[in-house]
Amino acid sequence: MAFFPQIEVSELTVSGLFWLFVTYGYTLFMASSLISDGSDLLLLVPSLAGIVGSCVLPVLGAVPDGAIMLFSGLGSIDEAQDSLAVGVGALAGSTIMLLTIPWAIAGVAGRVDIDERTHTAKYTAKPKLTPAKAWSLFGCGVQPGDQVKTGAVLMLLTSISYLVIQGPCIYLEYFSSAQGPKTTAAKDHEIGSGEHWFALAGLCITLFGFVAYLWYQVSTSGDEDNIRKFRADELIKQKLRKGEITLAGAMSEIIVQEAQRGASGASRKQLLPMVHKSADYDAVAQTDESYQKPAGDAPPLLSRTASGVGRLADVVRPFFKSLDRDSNGQIDQSEASALLKALGEKPTPGRVADLFRELDADSDGQIDFGEFVGGLAKYLTAAAPPSASDADAEQGTLGDDEDEIPDEEEEEEDDVPEDIADFPPSKQQEIIKQRALVKLTVGTVLVITFSDPMVDVMSEIGVRTGINAFYVSFVLAPLASNASELIAAANFALKKTSKTITISFASLEGAACMNNTFALAIFMGLIFFRGIAWEYTAETISILVVQILVAIVAFRQPFYLAHSLLILSFYPLSILLVAALEAMGLD
Repeated sequence: MAFFPQIEVSELTVSGLFWLFVTYGYTLFMASSLISDGSDLLLLVPSLAGIVGSCVLPVLGAVPDGAIMLFSGLGSIDEAQDSLAVGVGALAGSTIMLLTIPWAIAGVAGRVDIDERTHTAKYTAKPKLTPAKAWSLFGCGVQPGDQVKTGAVLMLLTSISYLVIQGPCIYLEYFSSAQGPKTTAAKDHEIGSGEHWFALAGLCITLFGFVAYLWYQVSTSGDEDNIRKFRADELIKQKLRKGEITLAGAMSEIIVQEAQRGASGASRKQLLPMVHKSADYDAVAQTDESYQKPAGDAPPLLSRTASGVGRLADVVRPFFKSLDRDSNGQIDQSEASALLKALGEKPTPGRVADLFRELDADSDGQIDFGEFVGGLAKYLTAAAPPSASDADAEQGTLGDDEDEIPDEEEEEEDDVPEDIADFPPSKQQEIIKQRALVKLTVGTVLVITFSDPMVDVMSEIGVRTGINAFYVSFVLAPLASNASELIAAANFALKKTSKTITISFASLEGAACMNNTFALAIFMGLIFFRGIAWEYTAETISILVVQILVAIVAFRQPFYLAHSLLILSFYPLSILLVAALEAMGLD
């Protein structure tokens, strides 16, 4: 069955079939990219970031693969039984490809020197990767955070759901073969009937695993080392560099939300001194080992407030370092002005001078990183969109003096700026939501429209080449549906920090967890509701073996270049494993 476009692939020439595959594949790649970009944009909306990063982002990332798997099991029973190989190929290819090729690329792209004495990655060294160790198998590598180990455990736990259907499948295949020769259709019907209630059990277990995984993500979304926060902060840096958003538009609500949680909903005006003190007291120390905070523990309120300010310090740091021309850890007034502009703010010279005098406590004409972050935190608290609790709070932006704010009539006469960074923070957030919604909608519509004909094309490629549709889909489907994850993992890793390599690896593990739950649940539903037989023992073994091996390597610290190359080898070896098992008689 097909929606649009409806083309009889069996009537196409070889060149026409190839062109159709390229067209559909590129469309699905763009659709996957739109969904990924739209989800990332929602991470910039503080009020939505928690639920988006915990639930929406993982689910939407699995939509392209899930759509291919769903459409592979539709149509007549006989057609669905044959085309289901395309769906299984997409499932296996997606899971194995994500855990091997992008993982290895991220490991190579993000590698730094490894200290031979302490066996730790030298992320603070300059340069981080020296020519002498650049291609040393055990001289360079990466060192992700503990979140990768947690992700490996979750991946293994969710993979258990395969055994619910695979165990009965092996027994039923053996039992059917022992009864003597049968037609393929009769054998499929017998196995499908025998798997019926096991498929229901598998459906319930995969759905439970899916909900449990999302619940875990939501319950840990507030943790300081949450991957969602890491990813959102990296995205903010990227948007700031491109001039697509201002610092106030991206982080003012984050600072206020974290502070209000610790201050029981205090108004913005009440939070100003608290935030400023917190920034100097504790937050900068969380992201800068060279910063010496005062002796003693921070009060609970300040520690809680510091959560948002710590993220602010992490976002601002690379901009501060790039403008600290003499690398002395301090900036003068001209550098501070340039830094504010680099962060998307447009202060007047008078406002910069006032701010600098306020922050320069010892009047030496220099402010350090902690003082600068403290001033920014105070400003962002004031610049955040007002809520009911602080309707009377002072509003404005760093570039606005009260006598310089145009009245309503003057604003209506101005042309509407095309760049989002030209809008005030609240308007930037509104535009981000609108753009995210458009991208998510268009991406989802494209996936639904083109996944079904893509299944037909890959099935026909298998018929024309004489290659099992599973292998065709195993190799080709991920190129369309998962290429964006590969690119994202590499881009994060290239920043060569522990946080960014953690984002790369943890995101890939998260995608595998979604395939183990969300995508596999689709197959369990097809088997139960349509009576299709699950006869993919070799493929299932290959998926489980790769996940187990990757999980074992994920517990390595550090993760050497040799490990990246080892994981890369799992991809071709997994295909050979399937072929070998099938040659031994396993379906």
